Amino acid sequence: MPKLIAIDRRLISRSYRGSVGTARQYLADHVFACDATTPLSEFIAFVRRYATAGTRNWLEIWCHGNEYEGQMGYGLQFCREMISHSATCGGTVGQLGALHGRVWHTVLRVCGAAHISSRAAAASSDGVCSIDDFGDGHALCSTMARTLGSSLEASTELQAFFTAWRSSWFSSDSFIPGSIDFGHREGLWVEYDQGGNLLPSRSSRHVSAYRDGSGATIRPGGGF
Repeated sequence: MPKLIAIDRRLISRSYRGSVGTARQYLADHVFACDATTPLSEFIAFVRRYATAGTRNWLEIWCHGNEYEGQMGYGLQFCREMISHSATCGGTVGQLGALHGRVWHTVLRVCGAAHISSRAAAASSDGVCSIDDFGDGHALCSTMARTLGSSLEASTELQAFFTAWRSSWFSSDSFIPGSIDFGHREGLWVEYDQGGNLLPSRSSRHVSAYRDGSGATIRPGGGF
């Protein structure tokens, strides 16, 4: 089962230079790294290059989830255009239709990707395009699964991950290859089928993470 990992460098605060190491750690066959200047079309080209249609390809996207006024569910901070969805305003998730049938299963290692903002329902019913129209993470994940033709897993809550730094590299601001470790999952994870339908029987509940006073994400009990 070929495995692809796509990581947005904004997930970490320093330069990401660990494609090969991270690929080995997570047994990925191919890794794509992007940032705020990378067009989404480059990610699409990457998947089309390495994911053959009809093959059981596994895709993971590692990035921050967008938040607004302290609420999650406002899309994925991935590539220049980001990945978003709104029934009223549109969004970028439709661009992934170019990958339909090339990905068998997708995992979003993203904080609150499937979270539904408390402001989203009211925003979607008023017919006026606003930022809160993008706050329905469930709709985004469902649409993304259907657009890709892929089953998809995502979380509704904060996710914790571990990074390690090599002290001798601090001056060059470099990231150690292979040093991102997500460990156990946190909070409620949900799964969608290839048609974008939620699969309640495949949902799983884990220990929830939280943010401390400094804004750091903490997993109760420590460890991963």
